[in-house]
Amino acid sequence: MNEKMKKAEYLFSELSGIDERLVAEALEVKGKRTGFGKRAVVVLVAAALLMSLLVGSFVIGNIVGDKKQDSVEPVVSDTFEESLADAERSSRVMSYRSTDDIDLFDGAAKIVWSDGDGYNVIRLSGESEQKKLYSAMNKSFAGAKAVGEGDDTDVLVWISFGDGRVMTPYLRNTVGNVGYGTLFEYEAEIVPTNDMSKFVNLLVSS
Repeated sequence: MNEKMKKAEYLFSELSGIDERLVAEALEVKGKRTGFGKRAVVVLVAAALLMSLLVGSFVIGNIVGDKKQDSVEPVVSDTFEESLADAERSSRVMSYRSTDDIDLFDGAAKIVWSDGDGYNVIRLSGESEQKKLYSAMNKSFAGAKAVGEGDDTDVLVWISFGDGRVMTPYLRNTVGNVGYGTLFEYEAEIVPTNDMSKFVNLLVSS
């Protein structure tokens, strides 16, 4: 067996997933001693190498893509209040001692909440986040259930639209439940759906 044939046989044997019968058939050309036969071996080897590289690149690319997608997927808390509690660790959340420090007319929509010890605020950035807020609130109003025994509604939450209007996802969407220029007291009527939880988690993970 000459040196070229040895190299061809070695390359065939090293490629995983190549049928051994193909290797044997390709190596049979060594007895024919024709230029065509030698070229056939080279072409087969090149094709097998190319196929191996393409399959390997595809598999690796999909694995990396899946890991990137998993890494940015936000974790959704069980309840809206739990998502707000988790959000307090975010750099996007500003804390204030008094409502006097919160501007409800600054043109920026914001989520404000309080557990009785100061106020936390997430200021929305841009039209895109405001549209997502409106969408989350509409879905929550549509799917919210009435407050029942055991529902945790100790935290007061308001949505300020930046033009003085103030609402809360804990009251039904009616005209009488819209305030103006103040963070009003209220008794919860409904429990927000996890659409609001998802929105808060999206804000603090972005």
